[in-house]
Amino acid sequence: MSPKASASDDLTLDPNEIFRPARAKKYFGFGTSQLYLKVKTGEIPAPIKLSASGSAVGWLGSQLVEYHKRRLAFTKEAAQQETAGTKTLREYRKKVAGENI
Repeated sequence: MSPKASASDDLTLDPNEIFRPARAKKYFGFGTSQLYLKVKTGEIPAPIKLSASGSAVGWLGSQLVEYHKRRLAFTKEAAQQETAGTKTLREYRKKVAGENI
């Protein structure tokens, strides 16, 4: 009998695998419109072009992993700021939005 996979096993990604938009949406957690809006604002890394015309794009697994690490760090730091009472979460989000996190 094999052990049950944990939730963290579900996000184990090959850093060199290319994730086309349909699959990447699952990992970013946004629909197509929000995904590309967040790419435009710099919140999500831009996909790499897979064709000369740029009509085929995708993200490397390493980009997805890095995005999740930054979001986790952002969430932890925001929670610490909020609980410390030094800033409101809204002020903190405005600050880091200016830094493109």
